[in-house]
Amino acid sequence: MRYVVLPQALTNALPALGNEFVTLIKDSSLLSVISVNELTYRAQLVGGRRFEYFTMYIGIGLIYFVICFTLSRYLDRVEKKMRTGQK
Repeated sequence: MRYVVLPQALTNALPALGNEFVTLIKDSSLLSVISVNELTYRAQLVGGRRFEYFTMYIGIGLIYFVICFTLSRYLDRVEKKMRTGQK
């Protein structure tokens, strides 16, 4: 099972798992609605002190973009590497 079934199952499940992981990171900004200390919540606090909301939201937007873009590219490489040999 470890050498035959598991590699095939992982190859088929990896794209869906990768997409769910990226979606989880994107949806983590929704946690600020339920008062969990997170990037969006911190931006609101700092923006309230300095009255620079737009700058803070641009900053966290860039942080989320870099995290999600890097993770997506990494998962693409892993998927391509696992797909070699399949036809």
